[in-house]
Amino acid sequence: MIHYRYQESLEPPAPFVNVTLIHPVTAEALPGVPAQVDSAADRSVVPARLVEALGLPQVGERQIGALGGRIETFPIHAVRVSVHDRPAQLLAVLACAGEPWILLGRDCINAHALLLNGPGLTLGIDVPPSG
Repeated sequence: MIHYRYQESLEPPAPFVNVTLIHPVTAEALPGVPAQVDSAADRSVVPARLVEALGLPQVGERQIGALGGRIETFPIHAVRVSVHDRPAQLLAVLACAGEPWILLGRDCINAHALLLNGPGLTLGIDVPPSG
């Protein structure tokens, strides 16, 4: 199991992992990008600056309910995401200009065995041996 410390500079502290974003066609990659684990999110969100840096293809749009009941439309982009050197999975992620980091939703994290230890401020990811 690989262990990460929670990001303690946030209030309250939050679980983060390192991911690699991979363009689904060109295979250009951005490795070691911090991503907050967000088990309440249906879909992962990637900052628009990272979507632009990789030139990710837009595959649609989606209306999302925001705080205060506002409905906003966000572009959806295809990207391959690898969590800590695990095999990459193809996701359709929201692109959002206001996000400071990646939010990993259940579309990504449900493929991994995670252990959140709130009192210990650690996150464990079960990484099976390669081979």
